[in-house]
Amino acid sequence: MYTKKNERRKHKRYSGVPLKLYLKKDGEYKQVELVDISIGGFLSNTAISFEIYDDYEAKVQFPNHGVKDVVHAHAVVWRTEANKEEISAKKRFVAFQFTKISDVDKHLINEFLNEYEENVPYK
Repeated sequence: MYTKKNERRKHKRYSGVPLKLYLKKDGEYKQVELVDISIGGFLSNTAISFEIYDDYEAKVQFPNHGVKDVVHAHAVVWRTEANKEEISAKKRFVAFQFTKISDVDKHLINEFLNEYEENVPYK
């Protein structure tokens, strides 16, 4: 008998939406591949090495009616996991949790994501 797996996530996740992610700890922002995002955080795929609990400035950029909107927030590295399909490129999945994001920016992200279906890979 099949039983539905309990979802532990607090927020809906959206995969492959047309967003750009930039992270900065010291120095300049660097673009990182965004795998999925929610109003609680995001998952990236990168060869950049990240340490658990390190805090980063995050910039999420997305098109909205022809105008580029940017959301600024702070996020902490929450989890890292090997990307078995890209071992030769030394890529890994790095999950971030938002630690500081305004209610206005959460609303902006949520409104944008409402145009998409949860967990559908829009590539």
